[in-house]
Amino acid sequence: MSRVIGHETFYRAKARSFLALWEGRRDEVVHSWKEDGIDFFRKMDCFDIINISAMASGVAPPKDQEFEKPKKIDDNTWEFRDGTVYKYSEITADLTKVHDPHVGEKAYTVSDFKGEPMVEAPDESCFEVVQLGDYYQMRFALDLARKMERICPSAWLFQIARIIAGW
Repeated sequence: MSRVIGHETFYRAKARSFLALWEGRRDEVVHSWKEDGIDFFRKMDCFDIINISAMASGVAPPKDQEFEKPKKIDDNTWEFRDGTVYKYSEITADLTKVHDPHVGEKAYTVSDFKGEPMVEAPDESCFEVVQLGDYYQMRFALDLARKMERICPSAWLFQIARIIAGW
C-alpha cells in the first residue's frame, strides 16, 4: 500500500499503529487511518471489493489518552510496567500479547454482573475517523455506493461493520 500512495502508512498496519500510539503519535496515526485507505482505493481504481480494516474504520483512541510506553526487551518484544508482554510476529505483521500476569487473578461470579453497568459516553474525538461531516470512511462508503448505483444499478453492496476498540 505504501508504494501505491507514496508514503508510509498506519492504515491496515496494526503493529505500526500501536507502536506509534505508544510513542504518543496518536494524531499522526488517526490522520493516516482517515486518509490513506481512501487514497489507496482511489489510486488503484480497479477494486470490486474494498476491505476497510476494523482498526482504521472504527473508534479511535481519545485525543487526550496517554499510552504507557513499554520497555523494549529486544527487536520484537515489549514489556509494560505490570509485566504484560507483547511480541511482534514477522509472519502476521501484528503484535500479540504473549504474557499476561493478571490471568486468573480474579474468580468471577454471577454477583459480579448484577445490576446495570456503569457506562460513560466516549470522548467525541473517538469518532474522528468515522465522522460524516468530513470526507473520511463514512463519506467514502456513501460516495462509493452512489457511484455503484450510477454505474450498475443492479449491483449489490454488502456492508458489514464490526467495532473493535480497546483503548
